[in-house]
Amino acid sequence: MIRFNLSLLLTERNLKITKVSHDTGISRTTLTYLYYNYAKGIQLDTLNLLCNYLKVTPDQLISYVPVDIEISEKDLANLNQEIPVLISKRNEIFRGKLELSAQFEGEQIEPVYKSERRIVECLNIRIGLPEDSSLETKNNNDFILETFHSLPITFFKDIENRAYEIIENRWRNDNEIFIDDFEIYWDNGLDAKI
Repeated sequence: MIRFNLSLLLTERNLKITKVSHDTGISRTTLTYLYYNYAKGIQLDTLNLLCNYLKVTPDQLISYVPVDIEISEKDLANLNQEIPVLISKRNEIFRGKLELSAQFEGEQIEPVYKSERRIVECLNIRIGLPEDSSLETKNNNDFILETFHSLPITFFKDIENRAYEIIENRWRNDNEIFIDDFEIYWDNGLDAKI
């Protein structure tokens, strides 16, 4: 997985996307995609402009981690799902899984014109490792823990942001449920760096 570190670099320098856009001529859209790691690529002249402007090298602006995790809307359909994990490490490909579960907290019913809607104070989302006692699951968990403990914190934030985005989009379209807040928890030793 290749990650842009623009959000971290701008935060460290107390810079806003609008200022960087104004100073460099790079569009706000491009900078926003890089900032939130939505970008699928970067033009070399854009990379050069950002490196010069921020006084960093390309390897400070872009990080590579040997893990791919894709979370799709389908994965969060039931809010209690396994998330496939693909880890490419030492020229080997490992397929494992994480578990994602969610729980409503502080739920109440509010009357709405000719119907009602549920108001939820907080949706607690847990990301953890499978918890059965098989040798295969133990090996899966050990490998994922070893890999995750070597990853930068921005990797975890990207996963959290993607889960939040999908869940927010899913529930925003459901007029019967209103969620005030989200909390994301990492279990089973995955949270050691957060």
